[in-house]
Amino acid sequence: AAHVAKLRRMVIIGLLVMTADWGTKAVLLQVSPNSTIPHYTHPNPLAFVFVLAVAPLILRLIDSRLMMLALGVLIGGSAGNLFERLIGHPVTDFIPLPHLLASPACTVGHNCVLMCNVADLALWGSVPLLALAFVWHVLDTAGGIAKKVMMVHEESESGAGTQKMLAKELPKYG
Repeated sequence: AAHVAKLRRMVIIGLLVMTADWGTKAVLLQVSPNSTIPHYTHPNPLAFVFVLAVAPLILRLIDSRLMMLALGVLIGGSAGNLFERLIGHPVTDFIPLPHLLASPACTVGHNCVLMCNVADLALWGSVPLLALAFVWHVLDTAGGIAKKVMMVHEESESGAGTQKMLAKELPKYG
């Protein structure tokens, strides 16, 4: 039941990201159509299906809110652009970002701006969130192992002696 609730929250996060993406595009197309850049990309629907299939497995293995958030953002970002293309519309970019990658064409006098949308930002943002969730999981798992090793050591004969020595010596240091 708890697993299903987390999956539901992950999907809701994805739907919120997708709604934010489509909503901002719809408003900008009405308010300032000249500030948008429509383009026909070819997102791979199989990649989206793969993410949908693997996300519950990852969430089951790494049961954390950060992982749920990261996967929800990833699903919402990929759905935002993919569904736009599936209904026959071009992907609409409208957020200008300085071009972060060194490009030979990006020299003085050239337009060195990367255009993106909310879905793109969500996709890019999900990568560090996923990495952080994996690192957090590894550290948490390693910490659990270290605690078990310490408990075994403390229960051994030498561990009891170490514990008594620390209890006697540590108060001297405040």
